[in-house]
Amino acid sequence: VATADVVVANLPPQTLRAMKLDYESLKAIKPDIILTTATAFGGPGPWSDRVGFDGVGQVMSGAVYMTGAGDPPYRAAVNWVDFGTALHCAFGTLAALIEQAVIGVNRVPTGNLGQTAAPADIYRTRDGWVLCQVTGHPLFKRWARLMSSAKRGSFSQTSSSPISRGNNGRIISERMARWCAERTTQEAVDALGQAMIPTGPVLSPQQALDHPHIRAAGFMQDVDYPGLPKHAPVARAAVRLS
Repeated sequence: VATADVVVANLPPQTLRAMKLDYESLKAIKPDIILTTATAFGGPGPWSDRVGFDGVGQVMSGAVYMTGAGDPPYRAAVNWVDFGTALHCAFGTLAALIEQAVIGVNRVPTGNLGQTAAPADIYRTRDGWVLCQVTGHPLFKRWARLMSSAKRGSFSQTSSSPISRGNNGRIISERMARWCAERTTQEAVDALGQAMIPTGPVLSPQQALDHPHIRAAGFMQDVDYPGLPKHAPVARAAVRLS
């Protein structure tokens, strides 16, 4: 909770209080926390502490009463109450997270540098350029291990969350830039790829056509087109059926 932006809890109010997941308890840990709760009946009201599932919502909404011939009434096999609940939870959470209208963050252009993650940029290698995008703490930990730097502890105050990493992106990216500058593009993408970090080389159009993965995966099909001096690479349909 101390490092979270949002807590989502699909629990009745009394259970939230018992587990210390109610809003007041969470605020004591992180004052600006957003709590998104979904309960069967909402509140206030005499049923606000009762539990329920999708079917309960269906039968009490009038929809089941109106479905079928009336004897018996039919509920929908599709859990539309659950889906609607999830959709409204997502909508409400996003509304609460709208930064600019609430806190006036006023971000400015930063080129290729990520604004809410780091390192996230296009870096120069010994013979080209490579993109690296480290988003989320698990990826950041993998990146830090890859760097194997005695100085990586200095990132502790600047890397506690994606936003803080983005805000300190230039500092973190300087470390990444030095690492990339010591390697060829192939060496960089191989090391990053093996560490399960999203990466890719900046390719020219011809390099993209000639890339060994593109060739091996068969994304392009060589077609003998009349009038051309050599085969033309034509993109295959993106959908493949078994």
